[in-house]
Amino acid sequence: MYEYRVSFEGLPQTCWACYAENKNFCWDSSVLSDDMLEIGIMSSEKHSITVSGKEHFFNSAPVLYCIAGNDGSFASAEPEVLVKDTTVSVRFPKLIINKEPLSNSDYADSSMLILPRFLDNCSDEFIADIMHLLNSYISTNTVNSAESRMGCLSIFFRILATIDGHMRNRYFKKNEKSYYYYVKKINAIINERYATKISQQKIAEELGISASYLSSMYKQATGLSFSKYLLQTRMNHAMELLTSTNMTTAELAAAVGFEAESHFRRRFKEYTGINVREYRYIQKEMTLYHQKPTRHEE
Repeated sequence: MYEYRVSFEGLPQTCWACYAENKNFCWDSSVLSDDMLEIGIMSSEKHSITVSGKEHFFNSAPVLYCIAGNDGSFASAEPEVLVKDTTVSVRFPKLIINKEPLSNSDYADSSMLILPRFLDNCSDEFIADIMHLLNSYISTNTVNSAESRMGCLSIFFRILATIDGHMRNRYFKKNEKSYYYYVKKINAIINERYATKISQQKIAEELGISASYLSSMYKQATGLSFSKYLLQTRMNHAMELLTSTNMTTAELAAAVGFEAESHFRRRFKEYTGINVREYRYIQKEMTLYHQKPTRHEE
């Protein structure tokens, strides 16, 4: 609910960049137009942020916020409570905001940035990194020159990349156990049924997850696509059978899950660099070459 996806076209222009302290703090997103993005870190003894009609209270710990356009959120603090706010706001020629709830596959999709409307309980190191970048932006923005404008652009993109990376890492770390649970189940199914007609869609349905989530999760956890691991498993068994049996190529193809012999031949050569006949010959010759001589008993 409090994370959303953002992309943009064109380069941002600074609306404001400042550090402020306020004892009568009240802010709402109506000050932002639909093409604006504001990023900042807020801290105080006690303040609240309301998003989608739900109020959240914070004490002392810094809160990162990223407000894209006028989303109806607002923040406030009790009178005489000091609020410290370091913020940068920019305007894009075109800002694209998707506020639909994120799906699992969105975290592996880099086509849009993932930003939090607000985020607390962050590590001191992460807050320090963002604060440094915000302060660098503010300092660079005080000089009116082409060089400083380019510097601000570079810093702002680093801010976006740092936050986006942090959000994805939080998600993957949080889901690491479930990731490896699913990977273990998927690998077991492949190793058990590689000789049958199996698919990513069927396995996903069996595990109760979407095919897109299975695809992105498996790639993130193993570095391999589902189809590549399936092919690797089938080819390993094919090479084992070529070495240990006299099965025909058609029999081999069927034994490792290929319906067409021609398809098996083509994928085998792509995978090994040689054709089936050459592989079998090489394995046979190597076996003969390495065979230990026997001594006859006298």
